[in-house]
Amino acid sequence: SDNGTVPFSTDLNSPFGTAWDTKTFQDGRHTLRAKAYDVAGNSAISTEIAVTIDNVFPIVNLSAPQDNSTASGSIVISVSASDNIGIGKINFYRDDNILLGTDTSAPFSINWDTIKTTNGRHTIFARAIDKADNASSSPARVVNIDNGSPDIAPPAVSITSPLSGAAVAGYVMIEALATDDKKIS
Repeated sequence: SDNGTVPFSTDLNSPFGTAWDTKTFQDGRHTLRAKAYDVAGNSAISTEIAVTIDNVFPIVNLSAPQDNSTASGSIVISVSASDNIGIGKINFYRDDNILLGTDTSAPFSINWDTIKTTNGRHTIFARAIDKADNASSSPARVVNIDNGSPDIAPPAVSITSPLSGAAVAGYVMIEALATDDKKIS
């Protein structure tokens, strides 16, 4: 029963239990007790437990980066979030639910290494989950990733000295020529 006064369910078969539709009760603190009867009519009441009904969804909005911004390398995605009971975690996503990371404590943010993401237009959003598992998503933002063109061509390298077939002795200077479409490291 809620607050020990109003029975809201009866179960005659073991294991004893009931589904409780918390939406039919007011949000806030409630106490629950169970009362059992034996075949002789004797009864006992359980110890009271306290629960908090929270049917209020959290509010979450992206703080950074700005909508339609261009990014490269590692960037910070941050949100502002609030809830009547408390935020349990924030999940950060890109595109169609690709999880980028999770933060469980304020201020809520993650570092996103955009190098691992293809260049071009991507959407990001955050999902706040409160301590009662109510969840809300932020409006999405567009981020244009521009990490330059990928370096997919291997470098070219050749030994220029000594020449092939040369006879060598003692200390010999070995020289090479290396080129790449981007940069030799």
